[in-house]
Amino acid sequence: RRNSKASGAPPVRLPTLLASHALYLAVYTASFQMMAYFPASPPGLALGPKGVGAVFSAYPLATALAAPLSPLLINCVGLRTTALIGVCLASLSVFMLGLLPLAPGPGLLVAFLLVRGLGGVGSTLVETSCLTSISISGR
Repeated sequence: RRNSKASGAPPVRLPTLLASHALYLAVYTASFQMMAYFPASPPGLALGPKGVGAVFSAYPLATALAAPLSPLLINCVGLRTTALIGVCLASLSVFMLGLLPLAPGPGLLVAFLLVRGLGGVGSTLVETSCLTSISISGR
């Protein structure tokens, strides 16, 4: 608190900080838990190295594309609702990743790309909401 007074910045509220870090942990743990086993799993082997690379690249691409839209959504529906939408999208993405191997077919790569991209959009919404709530919590 001494530093925030010296710099003129308002102190960050502890509940806001703890809730934001809990959301980060939940979203990123869920989003990245598949990295260890997916390349060696049956769907990963079916997609091949290039397909697995594309699936993993869909997440950062989606985060980059969703970044400009996050502040607009925050202005429209608010911080908490945006964070909730992000958590729901990220959770849905992880759930769908678990179900996709049950329905293999010719469109498996496209399905994995879309689902992984959905997770990237969700994590962007959560991250932007949490960082915004931390930055304005001391006001």
